[in-house]
Amino acid sequence: DAILMGANTFRTVQGFGVWPYTKPVFVLSNNIQTIPEGYEGKIELISGELESVFQKLGEYGFKNVYADGGTVIKNSMTQGLLDELIITHIPLTLGAGIPLFPSSQTMTHYNHIKTEVLGTGLVKSHYQVAKANTAS
Repeated sequence: DAILMGANTFRTVQGFGVWPYTKPVFVLSNNIQTIPEGYEGKIELISGELESVFQKLGEYGFKNVYADGGTVIKNSMTQGLLDELIITHIPLTLGAGIPLFPSSQTMTHYNHIKTEVLGTGLVKSHYQVAKANTAS
């Protein structure tokens, strides 16, 4: 329904030269105060703690929010706010970046839903967070 990305990811997307999104995009930032020129109507700025941001997006009517950006994803995982992971492997080595998965003392299990090969070698895998077994 919508995309939530961090400020660093937004800055990276700005460098693409073309706006690739058709869904509403919310940029999570406590530092960006105004929407950059040329992005009016393309993004909305949002700030606050992740849990309250997801809650606010739900109140706006968005049921499925795609979280993008290393810090947003890592913090969402750490706080247990993600239901699903869609990981796309791109045949390109970046060399550096923010680790996608948080360092943690707990283990999270995922169920594989499907994997697709897209375009020229992109591999997209979809996982759902496994629910804890509460049966006794």
